[in-house]
Amino acid sequence: METKYINEPVSTPARNQSGSFWYEMKPFVKFGWKAMGLIAGALIAIVKSIPKPLVDKADNTYPLKK
Repeated sequence: METKYINEPVSTPARNQSGSFWYEMKPFVKFGWKAMGLIAGALIAIVKSIPKPLVDKADNTYPLKK
């Protein structure tokens, strides 16, 4: 007696071994580069927004000797 399936079992295609690692990892690498660029841009914006200390010319902590 023949076994009948409701859904036919799908045979898995043979994987191409040449370069398969790169094709599997490429989306993750692209995401990593984009995420690093986003983080770098945010850090640059944060550093630029930090105010510089005011330098008071009348208060010299290291007076020049003449």
